[in-house]
Formats: sequence, structure tokens, C-alpha cells
Amino acid sequence: MTTRTITGHRSILAGAALGALIAAPAIAGLPEVLDHVPADASAVVVIDNLAQFDQHFNQFVGAIEMPAMVTPSQALNQLGIWRNLNKQGSAALVVLSFDPETEEGEFVFLAPTNNYDALIGEFGASDNGGGISAFSVEDETVYAKKIGAWAAMSTDLDTITNFTGKAGNLGAFKTRFGPSGVEMAEASDIFVAINPADMAPLVEKMQEEFQNNAAMFDGVGMQNMDQQMEMMSEIMDRFVHDGSSAGFGVRFGAMGVVGTGSLAFKPGTECAGFFGPGGDSSSLMSKLPAGPFLFAFAMD
Repeated sequence: MTTRTITGHRSILAGAALGALIAAPAIAGLPEVLDHVPADASAVVVIDNLAQFDQHFNQFVGAIEMPAMVTPSQALNQLGIWRNLNKQGSAALVVLSFDPETEEGEFVFLAPTNNYDALIGEFGASDNGGGISAFSVEDETVYAKKIGAWAAMSTDLDTITNFTGKAGNLGAFKTRFGPSGVEMAEASDIFVAINPADMAPLVEKMQEEFQNNAAMFDGVGMQNMDQQMEMMSEIMDRFVHDGSSAGFGVRFGAMGVVGTGSLAFKPGTECAGFFGPGGDSSSLMSKLPAGPFLFAFAMD
């Protein structure tokens, strides 16, 4: 199942130009950085290509006529690290685990670089032993080590020590994302993928709130709210149990922003059979009448 939204600050024509934006050529294959991300990570935020992301974001800034907005390359230049990044490489923020109760978790950032020593040298890094370097950013200690063509960084020493970045996970992510999720990931400047199984504690908390709300609504004369809340609770249970990935991708451009959502379910589960092999919401978008608009939404 896929959903797609498009927004724009100025008038956007929905004819051939919109179709071209939606069907823009994607870089073949999933971002290479995912090969070093554990397949069971709670969540991952990926930039497919740094240079392409910066170019598309610049086009978007020009389209909305906000030259004062800081672009990714400008922000990274201010940190002094843009020149030592591999601009054609992919980057990822990996959420290895997360506790919604304490709002604490294990995070690793993977930055593509052709010169690891020069990259961490920009921060005045020192050797921390065991192949790990340490440096300070705004009074917080950051630990880093080399993982293939990436610099892996974390603010927690145990996290970066235990993070192996072992290659060989692209196939597992392809299975997790499903056909629609893979298509979304390949076509997006930035995309987020969440592991539904790790959402169980958060879902349980939301279900408790649903039950409390149902009791409140019944008390003011709104009938059957408990049944509706129960149905929502069942949907969330199915998502946690049957889901293999929930994703959202964003692509910037001179015509606005394209957002695409995707849900993938484990083969053989009830939800997998219900939703079928995939969706194509872009075909619905291509049928919009020509003319100005601010927002469009399609779901298939």
C-alpha cells in the first residue's frame, strides 16, 4: 500500500510536468549505506545521495523564494566537514533501539567519506583506543570509528564500541521494505523506515489512552466510542504483529515537495493478503487536471 502527497508554495501545474516530477529517474538499487545497518534496527533515516539532496533542496528553496533558508551544504560547511564528505555517497541515522517511556535509545550516524582521518580531524579528534576516536561538539563528546567508506559516530561509547557495521544487509532490507517500499526508498531524497515490531511499547501506551478516551466519551453521551476505540486498537495490534516496515519518503524539487508513504507486511500474514502485492498512487496523481493547487493526496 502506498500513499503520496504533493505540496507547493507557488502554483504547480499538474500536467506533464507533475508526472515528470513523480516519475523522476531513481538511482538504481537501495542506498549502499543500508548494507552496514543492522536489519533489525528500530528505525533508520537515510539520505540517498548527499549531492543530489543538496541540489534538490536548493531548487525547492528557490521555488518557495526563501533564500535565507540554510541548505544542507551550507550547514555542513559551517561545521567544516562538507569538503571531506563523499558527496555522491549515502548517509544514515540509525536508531538501534528506543524506549518511548524514557525517550532514550541507541543512535549511530553513518557519514560517507573518502578521507576518514581528515573528516574527524576537522573536530580535533583524539585516539580513544580500540580504533575509536573522540571529539567534542557543543560540549558533548562524540565517538567515531571507520566502517568501510563511512564514519560511524555516536555520543555513547558502548554503542559505538558494539556497533560492527557488518556488511551484507541490503537483501534483508529489500525483503523488509517490500516492492513499494524499495521503490519509495530509491526515489526519495530522504526516507524513514520503522520496524513495526519495536513499536509495541508505544502502541500499548496509545491503546491505554484510547481506553481512557472511550470512557470519557461514553460519559458525555457519545455512544459506541468504546467499539470504535477497540477497532483502532486492533488495527494497531495488526500493524505491530504483521508489519515488516513502515516508511515515508520525501523528494524536493523546483515544483514543490513529494511525500510517499509505504507499509509492508510479512508474507503469509492476514494483512499481507488483504493489501495485496503493492500500490501505484503516482498513476492517480498523473490524472489531476492542469491548473494551480496547493495540496494533493492519493492512496492506492
